[in-house]
Amino acid sequence: MKIGSELLKEGRTMNIGKRLIGTLAALAAALTLGVTAIPASAAIGTNAAAKDNAKQSLQYLNQVNSIRAKSRKALSPSQISAAVKADSGQNMPASMIPSISGDGKPVPALKVNSDMTKWAQTRANELAKRAVNHPNDPISHGNMANGRPAWCSEYNLSESSKYQGGYFFGPENLAISYPEYGGSYNPVTMWYNELNATKTADRQGYGHYLAMVSPYADIVGFGIAKVSGGQWKGATIAVMEIGNSKSAQGTTQTVAQALANLDKDTTKPVISGADNVSFKAGKSFNPRAGVTARDNRDGNITAKIQISGTVDTNKVGIYRLVYTVADKAGNKATVTRTVTVRNPNVFLDSLAVRRGNTYYFKYTISGGQADAVAAYGKANDKVLVGDWNGDRVDTLAVRRGNVYHIKNSISSGKADKVIGYGRASDTVLVGDWDGDGRDTLAVRRGNTYYIKNSISGGKADKVISYGHANDTILVGDWNGDGRDTLAVRRGNTYHVKNSITSGRADRVIGYGRANDTVLVGDWDGNRTDTLAVRRGNVYHIKNSISGGPADRVVGYGRANDVVLVGTWE
Repeated sequence: MKIGSELLKEGRTMNIGKRLIGTLAALAAALTLGVTAIPASAAIGTNAAAKDNAKQSLQYLNQVNSIRAKSRKALSPSQISAAVKADSGQNMPASMIPSISGDGKPVPALKVNSDMTKWAQTRANELAKRAVNHPNDPISHGNMANGRPAWCSEYNLSESSKYQGGYFFGPENLAISYPEYGGSYNPVTMWYNELNATKTADRQGYGHYLAMVSPYADIVGFGIAKVSGGQWKGATIAVMEIGNSKSAQGTTQTVAQALANLDKDTTKPVISGADNVSFKAGKSFNPRAGVTARDNRDGNITAKIQISGTVDTNKVGIYRLVYTVADKAGNKATVTRTVTVRNPNVFLDSLAVRRGNTYYFKYTISGGQADAVAAYGKANDKVLVGDWNGDRVDTLAVRRGNVYHIKNSISSGKADKVIGYGRASDTVLVGDWDGDGRDTLAVRRGNTYYIKNSISGGKADKVISYGHANDTILVGDWNGDGRDTLAVRRGNTYHVKNSITSGRADRVIGYGRANDTVLVGDWDGNRTDTLAVRRGNVYHIKNSISGGPADRVVGYGRANDVVLVGTWE
């Protein structure tokens, strides 16, 4: 460990001590004096501007002020003069040392000044770099003026109303040590240990101690920085600069105020779960369900959430709810939630995300959390979507080979019906081929389609040919007549057929890009299916069978999700 201080007389500086202090001797002195060492924060790092560094500096200043507040051993001018001569070989007449310098009486607490703090931190940063390249002389007062505020002259301490002339101690205390080990490694303890200096080889003199308890000082700055490399790597540089506030500028506050401002809570709470929702009229809705609020300091403050606005769940419309919550520090968070109550007779297709055998259903095309979650089948099952029982709600069917396990509700559990149809190698399509309100299966083999109008095995009810064997096929009700038909996709061109027949397309359109993933659904509830282009987790939705820009663009889920389309509510 090394320490250093400055002694000033009428503007002339005198270095009075930079020898290695004996660890055991220093610790014994600290214990004898009853000094309570403040352990260094493990969070101190090379970033001198970090909050943890600033907090540790203020904790050291609290220790300095506790020393200033107590009655101490009185030191006569003669004792001080003898110590200076013994340590530095310089003569300091006792007559030039005011008795107030070491009278041992309590002195007022130092306040923290922002300009002095910048000065101290500038010096700490400078010395942390110096220690890397000058391991035998890591700290020095040679560049003490670096960072000194313009208003703080060499004679600043003499501006005190208590100044009696002669020598005064300060303004700078230095130390390099490993305070995380506690005890005598604490820089303030190191400086205070000089009170009991003796005429031994370990003698340090009285400079640091008398600077700490200077009756002329009422403001202070403290800086710390870590040494980043070399012999002293990991050591902490501590710098204290004392001053008088008569000409001071910058912000001056007590240590307690500085700590409070450093710890001041300015972070707003976070409200979660207040996503926009949409549901059909007549459904119950609890505006608090699933909504939480957490604060970085106060923790769970969900109970403090205030909600303004109302929702009439029996009346179709768009409603706004405002959620507000404040933490103990007064930081307020606000979230506006849109609640859409829909016509119960209008059925919209929306998305479901599949992850393994878990399905996340969204009742409307919007971002936010899923409206329903269910597990069904196995993670490697092939899954089909359809309205199997005619209740106008789509559900899942698991395909295993040519066996179909059909579920008539959005729920987990066993299948409601199991049938066999076609071959295990068949490509299978789903649609309401006869307009009876129930979806059934169609088997594709090349460009031939074997259509079944009931959920059962047996022969196809209708067989047609359409398109080419390598065409991509989409299924939808393209004209709103209640019957699903086929559309052939070639690149970004779609050949739409409005009847279950062979022959030419009834309509040909271009939409999106050739490499787009395309979904089919009734996105606006007009009973006509149209296209949506998927790019990652963004969906470009078109509400008419035509080219041109999308009518709506929304994001949902993840880019690698498996996505299903259906009317889930």
